[in-house]
Amino acid sequence: PMGLQMTVVSSSMIGMFALVNRFGSQTAAAFGSILQLWTYIQMPAFAVGTAVTAMVAQNVGAGRWDRVSRIAWAGMGFNLLLTGIPVVIVYAFNRAAVSLFLPPDGMAIDIAAHANLVTLWSFIVFGVTFVLLSVPRATGAVLGPLVIMTISLWVIRFPFAWLLTDRLQVDALWWSFPVGTVAMLLLAAAYYRFGDWKSVQLLRH
Repeated sequence: PMGLQMTVVSSSMIGMFALVNRFGSQTAAAFGSILQLWTYIQMPAFAVGTAVTAMVAQNVGAGRWDRVSRIAWAGMGFNLLLTGIPVVIVYAFNRAAVSLFLPPDGMAIDIAAHANLVTLWSFIVFGVTFVLLSVPRATGAVLGPLVIMTISLWVIRFPFAWLLTDRLQVDALWWSFPVGTVAMLLLAAAYYRFGDWKSVQLLRH
């Protein structure tokens, strides 16, 4: 299931590239550049989520379920801080940030800066979501997160971008990222609250 999650993420991004390429080389260049920037912005979320998984697994193994929710809340708090800071910095220096990956002339830098204005805040939401999904993973419940990611990326985000392209043009692509991320957060919160991941059966030695 973990390998399938990576396949879902990678294939969904290929689908987004196919839609982006319809708008020409400048939009494709802008998308490629902001993807590099987004990678750095997401790093704290991945790091904190990995730490949360390890800490939850240790406490579940020790039978300390009372600590799990505290770890989740702490992880979400750190994510709000560590992801929020780079997002605010990029918002403050948006054009300078995308110019690290693009030449100062041409349309691509304007397209990339506009895309950041639409999408950047959603990475804070993604950080919280990643923590919520990291908690069930620590108990071995990986199918739930896989289904949530598949629904968010392929059932919600990609169709949103594809169906609204004629009406919103390239903005449909940029807005599909926040729409998919918010949908993932809602599904992750519901799974965290009502899912059966706490009924894991642990091996005893």
